[in-house]
Amino acid sequence: MTDLLGDQICVICRDGCSSCGSKVLTNGVQYHIECFNRLLWSLSEASRQIAALSAEKREAEAKIAEISTFKYKLKVLWGWGGLDESFYRGRLNDIPWQIKVLNREAQSFRDLIEYLYDYWPETPPDWEDRKRLLVDQLGNFCQKCMKVNVEKHVHHTVPVSRGGSHRLDNLEYLCVRCHSQAHGGRDVSTGGKYIPPVNRPAFSDRLELITYAVSESLVIAFSYSKRDGTRSKRSIKPTGLKQVGYSLCVEGYCYLRRADRVFAIKRMERVKIVE
Repeated sequence: MTDLLGDQICVICRDGCSSCGSKVLTNGVQYHIECFNRLLWSLSEASRQIAALSAEKREAEAKIAEISTFKYKLKVLWGWGGLDESFYRGRLNDIPWQIKVLNREAQSFRDLIEYLYDYWPETPPDWEDRKRLLVDQLGNFCQKCMKVNVEKHVHHTVPVSRGGSHRLDNLEYLCVRCHSQAHGGRDVSTGGKYIPPVNRPAFSDRLELITYAVSESLVIAFSYSKRDGTRSKRSIKPTGLKQVGYSLCVEGYCYLRRADRVFAIKRMERVKIVE
């Protein structure tokens, strides 16, 4: 059983300061909202600089090519030239190295963003890209029955509510029938209905509220269902998150049992702050 919240270190800046606000991923790792926005900006800025340097490189190559022409040499002879050949050759030497450094930085930004999206509480912003990669990797057919010309969905092998990720190794491409069977017979067909690109499940809201309660030392109340189906109303002072098997859980002092207890977040309902 692993303590996941602890001192609330941001996975991006590695700092425990929470003044800029923080959120928690489904694996319990936290990040600062401000750091995440800065990370996205850094990737965008690196991409912009790479594009600008690439354009400058093409311009320098064009100038060097122009300097080598007979027409330009005639211009120089008549005093109409003026291009600094040494400058453009110097830039052609420097720019590839600068682009290489920026590409390395951009890749590190992309890797960290991909990690965050792997455990994003909602549908990750790059979900459509992941679906395309999954189809490219597995093929455009149901992975169970091998049917092709049918409605197909992406299925999480281990549900997000049980600690599953959005990584490709946790995703399957299934037809509606096989997808329904994977969910115990539940109707999963979209029927051609519009499905919003970002879907925030109740699990994400509970997780965010619990994380806030931990950071502010607040008491929460909720209805809890045990494995055998028995239900009870609980009030706890949460102290952290713990991974128990595949389930993400919250640990805290239970006022009903008067002792520390661990509760699976997926079994908690109607969670609210009471203090």
